[in-house]
Amino acid sequence: MLPTYSLSSRVFFYFLFCGFTFMGFAVDSQFLFAQNAAISDVEDGNSDSVPLPAEAKTAEELFEFIDGLGEMEPEGKSDEEVIVHQRKIFRTARNAADKILTMDITDDQAVEATFYKLQAMQYLRELGEPGAAEQFSKAIDVAVSDHRPKVTEIGMKFKIEMGFNMWGKLNDAQRNEVVDALIQFILKGTPDESKLQMITSVVEYIGDAGGAAQAKRLLDAAIPLFENAQNPELQEYVPALKGMARRMALPGNPIVLEGTLLDGSQFDWSSYRGKVVLVDFWATWCGPCLAEIPNMLKLYEQYHDKGFDVVGISLDSKREDTENTIKEMGIPWVTLFNHEETQRGWDHPIAAYYGIQGIPRAILVDQQGNVVTMLARGPNLERQLKRLLGEPQAGVDASDSSQAVEAAKPVVNE
Repeated sequence: MLPTYSLSSRVFFYFLFCGFTFMGFAVDSQFLFAQNAAISDVEDGNSDSVPLPAEAKTAEELFEFIDGLGEMEPEGKSDEEVIVHQRKIFRTARNAADKILTMDITDDQAVEATFYKLQAMQYLRELGEPGAAEQFSKAIDVAVSDHRPKVTEIGMKFKIEMGFNMWGKLNDAQRNEVVDALIQFILKGTPDESKLQMITSVVEYIGDAGGAAQAKRLLDAAIPLFENAQNPELQEYVPALKGMARRMALPGNPIVLEGTLLDGSQFDWSSYRGKVVLVDFWATWCGPCLAEIPNMLKLYEQYHDKGFDVVGISLDSKREDTENTIKEMGIPWVTLFNHEETQRGWDHPIAAYYGIQGIPRAILVDQQGNVVTMLARGPNLERQLKRLLGEPQAGVDASDSSQAVEAAKPVVNE
């Protein structure tokens, strides 16, 4: 599995942020949003904070002070009073972190203080603090330009996250700016596992959010860096990165499929030309894959006679698992399965060639053989088929069974 990034945080953030989700900024009902209060309408002077203790002379003493902030209770229980209290606590955490950053501290302390500061400012923005958005953006830029690599990395992670949360609202030029900033950071210094995980996470996210072109550009910039890495373990990931780059180049272009079917015969991709084809990477151990099959069966029945077909690519390790599931679920389309034991699962040649990192991965190909979408699941598959082939065949049950599968999370390569 690709390496993951983690940063230890203190009791304060586990306590105070227990109702938030870091990427989505969702807030639990005990904090604010479950009620009807308008956060932007809450006024509290915009400057109130807990005074920093005069006796706190060191970074560790100020960190301990931050820890204690989580134990403070709001003066009242109304939505407005809770909002005022939360803003006060986050301002105080930001102020304490600012003071720590003026001290003679270690790099690790600088990383922790920067994380506290940016996290506090992030939630001040979400809590409607006037001017917080601009201040948060400037603080991120300061962190990104810091001379300490680990601090720069923290700033870049917040910058990327901010771009992610706005991705759907950005135009192409703005999206390119976000990716350009990441490329600049990736190319700065030496490649490492943290950068590798950052790249793959960004690519999978924006690739599925309409940013395949930007994702490929990021990969094209990063691959030479890892090809020339001094660490041979990092070089081992280059084929996967190249595969992801091929996949990100698929929209609007042909997909290459070849291999053997379950019965050992050769698969003939050319025989599907002129059809709309769903290429489905799946496995019997993948819950979301199995949950999607009833929707695929329904649409296959409705559109098969109009020119729709499916090609399954099994990532199972055992052929009998695939065969049994096909029989049990009544799957009528062909399934590719590699008969070399060393080339099964995530190592299936086609999965490796396109850097498949999670399943189901459902790729829809039009009549000209070009990829239409790489998210052909649930209602989106039905919408695309209607667009390409018109209304479903008359007389076939069109009851909607696709709504329940759209939110199913894919199984990732571990």
